[in-house]
Order: sequence, then structure tokens, then C-alpha cells
Amino acid sequence: MPADPSASSLRIRSFAGLGRCLRVLTSLILLALLVRAMDPVRVLALFRGLEVGWLAASLVLALLQVPLASIRLGILLDSSGWRIRPSDLLRMTFVSTFLGTFLPSGVGGDLVRLGALAASRVPARTGVAAVAVDRLCGGVGLALAALLASSSALLRQGSLRELAWSGLPALAVLGLAALAWNRRIWRLALLLYRRMSRLPGRDVLRRLHHQVAAWRRQPQVLLRVMGLGLLTQVLRVLSLWAGAGAMGLWPGLLPCAEAVLPATLVSMVPVSVGGWGVREGLLVLLLPLPAEEALGVALLNRLVMTASNLPGAWWFGGRGLALEVRKGRPEQPGNLGR
Repeated sequence: MPADPSASSLRIRSFAGLGRCLRVLTSLILLALLVRAMDPVRVLALFRGLEVGWLAASLVLALLQVPLASIRLGILLDSSGWRIRPSDLLRMTFVSTFLGTFLPSGVGGDLVRLGALAASRVPARTGVAAVAVDRLCGGVGLALAALLASSSALLRQGSLRELAWSGLPALAVLGLAALAWNRRIWRLALLLYRRMSRLPGRDVLRRLHHQVAAWRRQPQVLLRVMGLGLLTQVLRVLSLWAGAGAMGLWPGLLPCAEAVLPATLVSMVPVSVGGWGVREGLLVLLLPLPAEEALGVALLNRLVMTASNLPGAWWFGGRGLALEVRKGRPEQPGNLGR
């Protein structure tokens, strides 16, 4: 007897709801453990008398990461024959980054971008492929930067902690890139798709894999997007370093890179809400500062990141992007071209 589609849909929604609850619970537990292990008075004292100049620099450096992300997506869409106005790309990137703060790490913001692209009349398959390639290229840039930072910690201090935390996620990201863009591995994947006929969502996965793999014919586009992804990581390190300077703490630029890049990479694994708790815990572990000071730097950096995403809140609510995503944006001259 065939399964009832409504019952299957209900089960999927139930599992999704359970996943969200578990991620929220994970973030709350990790944050509670961090706060309980510290002296809250000492942590809060670090926020008194913040140096405004360094704090502003940290905010600007965090803010610049969003336009870079919108440029990456624009390059990929343009290479597919779809041109979206830079202002629209910037708006949807700000919104997705803001909502990604409260959604599952990495994945939540991508879903928002897909909805915004659909509202801009970009075909679903093109939008999904562009967002997937952007995510993969950004992940490759972060993985390479995290591995370099971890290797630096190993060579400078003989520390294996950074490599232990970043090694597996980095290898997973690089493995996905090889699966997408290496011809021999691609042929192996095709063989597996044929043999795994009962794999749930096999056809959808195979189509997405094919669309992502098509970009290997445009290596210059991929290199440009990965280069912008690496530049984003440089800005991420500088923002954390400037935030620490605002507190009068100077752990050094290289130690900041050795801490924040592995921490960011691990926090992208969708086991928490926006990486809350995971990123802060790893920064406390990896920054060469006393625990309270490291937590203060991590919390300030989180506040700076959230503040840099606030334009997305305004665009989402005040400028009606949410309504456009729900109903579809009316076509306007110059909105898209093909």
C-alpha cells in the first residue's frame, strides 16, 4: 500500500522541528557551561571603557565581509547568464546573514538566499547551484585558511589542538570540492548513484551534483570566488584582533588567526544555532588569553558580528524582502537580464 504523502510530510516536519530544538538546546547548554565556568564579573568588567576607535574598526571589518559575499554570488550568477542588480544582491546577502545568526549554522542563511533568488525570478536550479557553489568555494577558502593557521600553531608552539579541531571539517570540505570538480571522482560518484537506487533523494542529489560539477569548466570563475572567500577570512581575523584591542588585550594577529579560523570552521557544522556556543567555546580554548578574557573577546566579536548584520533586519522587515520571498517579486526593468 503506498505511503500517505500527508503522513510523510508530517514526519519530515516533525524531524525538522526536533532538529531545531536540539540545535537550540546545544547552543544554550554550551553557553551556560561557559558562563558557569567563568567569573561573570570579570567578564563584564572587560566591556567597561572600550576603546571606541578599535571597536569601530572591528565593526567596519565585519561589515565589509557582507559585500564580499554578495560579489561572490553575483560572479556565479553572471557566469550562468543571470545578472542581478548589485543592490539587490547586497540586500539579500545582508538579510540571509542576519537571519543566519538565528538559524542552523551555514544552512539557514543559504535557504534565505534561495528564497530571495526565487523572488527575483532566477530559475530554481540556477539559484540552487549558484548558492551551493558559493557555499562550497567559501568553505574551501575557510578550510585552507584554517589549515594554514593550524599549521602555523603547530610550527610556532608545537600545538596540535588547532589541527585536531579543524582537521576533520577541513578534510570534509576539501573532499566535497574534489567530489564536485575532480573528473575521476565525479565518474566514481556517477557509478555509485546508479548502484544506490534506494538512496533517499538520490535523483535530486545527482542533479545538484551535476549542476555544481558543471562549474569545473570555468576554473577562472571558481578561483575568483575562492580568492574573495580567502579575503573574507583575512577580514574575519582582523575584526577579532581589533575587537581584542578595544578591550586593551593584544594577543597578537597570528594567534588570533590560529584561534578564530579553526573556531569558525567548526562552528559551520550545523549542530547549533548560528554557531552560538561552539564558536565561543573554541575561542576560549584556543586564544592565548586567560579564560575570562578570551570569553570577553569572543562575546564582543559575536556582538560586533550581529551589529554588522543589522541592515539585514531593516531590509527584511522594513523594506519588505520577506513579502517578496513569500509572494514573488514583480518584474521590474533592469532587475534581471539574460
